[in-house]
Amino acid sequence: QRTLEQQLSLQYLSQIHDIEDMVTRGKDQAVCPYYASKDAVQYAHVICIPYTVLLHPDVRATFHLSLTNNVVIIDEAHNLVEAISHSHSAEVCVAQLTGAFEAIQAYLKRYQTRLHNRSLYFLTLLSAIVKKLFFFVQRQLPAMMVAQSATTAAGDSHSSSSSSSSAAAASTKTLVMTVNDLLVRAGMDHVNLFALRRFLVDAQLVPRIASFRLRNPPTAPPPPPPPPSSSSSTAHVNSTTAPTTQHHSCKADLQAVVALLTCLTYHDDDGRVFVSMPTAPAATSTAAASTTTTGPTASSGVCLKYQLLSTANRFRDIVTQARALVLLGGTMQPFHYFTSTILRDVANTPRLRLFACGHIIPRKQLLPLMVAKHRGVTLDFTHERRLHRDVTTALGDVLLQIFAAVPRGVVVFFPSYQYVEALVRQWQQPGETTWIRLNAVKPIYVERRPPPPTATSSHGHGHSHSHSHSHGHGHSDNPGAGSQNIWDSYCREVQQAQARGGTRGACLFSVLGGKLSEGINFSDDLARAVVVVGMPFPDTRDAVLQEKMRLYNALS
Repeated sequence: QRTLEQQLSLQYLSQIHDIEDMVTRGKDQAVCPYYASKDAVQYAHVICIPYTVLLHPDVRATFHLSLTNNVVIIDEAHNLVEAISHSHSAEVCVAQLTGAFEAIQAYLKRYQTRLHNRSLYFLTLLSAIVKKLFFFVQRQLPAMMVAQSATTAAGDSHSSSSSSSSAAAASTKTLVMTVNDLLVRAGMDHVNLFALRRFLVDAQLVPRIASFRLRNPPTAPPPPPPPPSSSSSTAHVNSTTAPTTQHHSCKADLQAVVALLTCLTYHDDDGRVFVSMPTAPAATSTAAASTTTTGPTASSGVCLKYQLLSTANRFRDIVTQARALVLLGGTMQPFHYFTSTILRDVANTPRLRLFACGHIIPRKQLLPLMVAKHRGVTLDFTHERRLHRDVTTALGDVLLQIFAAVPRGVVVFFPSYQYVEALVRQWQQPGETTWIRLNAVKPIYVERRPPPPTATSSHGHGHSHSHSHSHGHGHSDNPGAGSQNIWDSYCREVQQAQARGGTRGACLFSVLGGKLSEGINFSDDLARAVVVVGMPFPDTRDAVLQEKMRLYNALS
């Protein structure tokens, strides 16, 4: 089998293949194309990889990728800062802590007498850390949430500006902590997380335990981790029903825990820990009004999320190791954003060179317009006003006039999938004619919201079932239609109009930042007009955004 993989890797190197061709060749020869491509990497001169492989050192090591004396070219680099932040962030929920603890305990029970002393030590340490995180959520977090709410209420009476972050966090039941604060409160500040993480990666314990659990599935939902020796809170912990992990992947649970431990080894100023907890329903009687009813609910819905805020340290190894680093993008201005985040080490050195060229479309062929009002109605697309009947009706009239004036393809971008879905539903209500009138001029194709990952997939990787909402038009009602199908149908409609010499064409409803907003060539008749409805401004009450704003203000 190994020889067959090497032979397939040589075939990959003989000429340029796309991913589909590589998969087809592997299937034809009954050889795994993934491992064959990994063999080919060490001999290739040009390697095309996604962000996730490049930006994390552990993933690069898995593929045996070395940056030393190599040229790194990053396309669509305007997404780079967010990609780095996403690659080095992690989130663990209580259900995952419970599932990981149960899997580790089962593995220890089976192999405890056969494990090397070093392996036994680190596995026991990992189990203890998971237990400490679990009991931090169970015991300390509710009291901390209540204390934060009280502090926020007291601070509001003195200064609204100084407590804006706390108020936002309290309203969403989100607690913001530094890494050191979490380690101290959870009793993990004395643990050498660097050594533990290195052992887990080198020993490949996550796939080992996951493979063992797959062969030996649990017969019942796992109990929560047992309480420590102190008996003061035993009754409280034992009375809490443990969330079942029947539909959770053991490997995903373990990977989430290891990813969080990795993030906890980062510099304290690089990120923050955000602890989110669902809010309990309000008490219905005076007797029920207590701290527990007004505070967070049982900890089954709690999630610990590490969010990387300062990306410079995580990108430094790529900047220093690569022979040259080329960042390419069409929307990278102002460039100060990059020199103040990921390129701080080379910002004022001769090594940094900037090159910008003009737009490929002449100015005389561009007509930028801003429409603020229509027939006396202000086109206010704030969250509070964007679905008001007068605003949606005025928007429909504006689009109708654009459809009538612009030949063939028109692309309309919306701030979010939620908004475009709600807008189309409102236009399709009985007695409402906007949707019918728009489709009479140009058939509308609506981009689908990406399906959520299934519970058995690991961190979004894997197969999942898609669910589509009907929008009342034949071209966008196919439940199995994904973004690619919508795009193909839209292109076909426009091309048919062009072939017939007609001007009807079609319209594509897309989402800024969605599947059909980047990396696609809207050439010629595919986009004779581009309409942007509102702006996708983030929620200023979001705790993560507030911490990022605080960091960027400090850097500036």
